Amino acid sequence: MNGVLNVTSGALMTGFFVSEIANSGIVVGPFPLYEIDVDKIANTGVKAVLNLMTPEEIEARGMD
Repeated sequence: MNGVLNVTSGALMTGFFVSEIANSGIVVGPFPLYEIDVDKIANTGVKAVLNLMTPEEIEARGMD
């Protein structure tokens, strides 16, 4: 926002959270680790997901 980009590794985050951007209908958050995290995303009413992880990050986390 306002030309500032904060890059944070999800490995350093504690707990799972999702936040809506100023009543925009856009929800942001880190990658889900557990089924309960996916439930939290679904409970927000999310209809689509845009994954911004690089192929290297996906491979490092053992995802397919």
